[in-house]
Amino acid sequence: YQLISTGEENNEALKNAKTAGEEALKRNPVNPAYFLNNAKIAFIGKDTSLAFEEIEKAISLKTDYLDAYIFRGQIKQNQGNTQGLKEELLTYTALAPNDEQGFILLGNLYNQSKSYSAALEAFSRAQSINPRNPNNYLSYVSTLELSGERSKAIEVLKQFKQLFPSITGVDDQIKRIEDGKAVVPPAEEEPDTKTTTKKN
Repeated sequence: YQLISTGEENNEALKNAKTAGEEALKRNPVNPAYFLNNAKIAFIGKDTSLAFEEIEKAISLKTDYLDAYIFRGQIKQNQGNTQGLKEELLTYTALAPNDEQGFILLGNLYNQSKSYSAALEAFSRAQSINPRNPNNYLSYVSTLELSGERSKAIEVLKQFKQLFPSITGVDDQIKRIEDGKAVVPPAEEEPDTKTTTKKN
């Protein structure tokens, strides 16, 4: 049985998900996916403690359950615990050193904290795992720009052009960097006319 999932709190959907989950558990009581989906249901229902408990159950059945580590990290990030997310991603990459996704997520997280050297190392690792994924190179280039290494970014883009000749717009990227334009043009700041609540 595929558990029902929803992106928002919906009592009927959650009830149906729990019912389907109970049936799934009867058919396979040692399926870690059941407990991970329980964790997702608990998180949607705003019961973070139960979500963590269900993730622990899932991991106890499958210690290399990568999705469980990612989801636990996402919950921690939602709580403002960025270090917790980093620890979960480091566990992910240790368990799956040949999985590029873990290093991509880790690289993005390092960029958010302006730890560019660590981000470059993570994206470089992703490149070595999957040299056919152009996004790994482009993420590397963006990080070089963010760290101020624009000349090296141009050099990598020229190599990228040779590796992926069918991808267009590379020359425009090179020219943009040569012209000193930002990676993403900053948006014009608008006057604050209303009070907003930040939602994590």
